[in-house]
Amino acid sequence: MNKIYMAGPLFNEAEVAQRIKEYELLKEVNEEINVGLEIFTPILAPQNDKSKLPTSQDIFKGDEDELMESAVIFADLSNEDAGVMMELGMVLRRDREIQETYDNIVSQLKALNVEQDIIDKVEVPVKGAKIYPYLSDIRIVTAGRYEGKYVPFGSNQFVIGGLEEYGFKVFYSYLHALEAYKADQLVK
Repeated sequence: MNKIYMAGPLFNEAEVAQRIKEYELLKEVNEEINVGLEIFTPILAPQNDKSKLPTSQDIFKGDEDELMESAVIFADLSNEDAGVMMELGMVLRRDREIQETYDNIVSQLKALNVEQDIIDKVEVPVKGAKIYPYLSDIRIVTAGRYEGKYVPFGSNQFVIGGLEEYGFKVFYSYLHALEAYKADQLVK
């Protein structure tokens, strides 16, 4: 897994412009800190070129192949786009299956009375993806400051809860997520 996948809605001019802007910013950061991960954004992918009239299967298969090869995922949750939600579900499931397979192997080794120091050397063959989800709603930063029952911001709590359950922080903007990504890469 040597790619970065950028998930976000891309169906109107503003969304397309935002996806391209995010791509350019990520590309600059990767060049600045010398990260060798290839960036994939569906809006620039050949299978998403609407002038060529791609089928839904063409788009799915092309995007799925890239997603399954990705170690890093940026996901714009702002509009609760169905495609983004599916992409997140797919990658979380993939990573869960990898971990479950690893756990089963370790259990079988223990059942065979393999020594613990040998078991400790068994590593998960592929680490799960690092996901940087973000909600770019300007109301989110101040939502907790309101008094009473009215809070002018909402999001799908199942999605937020699932991401948090898997250990992913939800960022309040793309730039905030990008800063966290950069910091994580500099630590490596």
